[in-house]
Amino acid sequence: MAKIELINISKTFAGDKTISFWKALFPGLNLPGSYGKSESTMTGRAAKKPFSIQNLNLTIPDGKIMVILGPSGCGKTTILKIIAGLVKPDSGRIRYDGINMVDIPPGERQIGMVFQNYALYPHLTSKTNILSYFYFKKKTPELSKHAEEKFQRTSEL
Repeated sequence: MAKIELINISKTFAGDKTISFWKALFPGLNLPGSYGKSESTMTGRAAKKPFSIQNLNLTIPDGKIMVILGPSGCGKTTILKIIAGLVKPDSGRIRYDGINMVDIPPGERQIGMVFQNYALYPHLTSKTNILSYFYFKKKTPELSKHAEEKFQRTSEL
């Protein structure tokens, strides 16, 4: 575990990232759900209003459990994705025990996320879902022992 600090984190999204990404790669592409309409008349995900997180400062002490509450769309998941490295902030610093992690890829951060939606891996057991990170690593006796210890600690929580 580590003390996690978010220092002056800012992130802005303008509408749907996925549609903007594909439109940038393939101009004129008729995307599913767009039915040839202009982007300004689309409905659903593509019509989301821009949102942002501005100058967020947050410290999560080592070994503590923290809860982030708020209404839908307020940025709770974005904050978690920034911590995990799945979303890069526009500005600010992310520190694990004082080490800046902004440019460290998600796989090297040694942090995992379990989403609220149970459908992430619905065909797997709870234990397998918790340990899914370890299934993508080279199998060694040390890794197996570490995985079992992690599962035991997580189960106790």
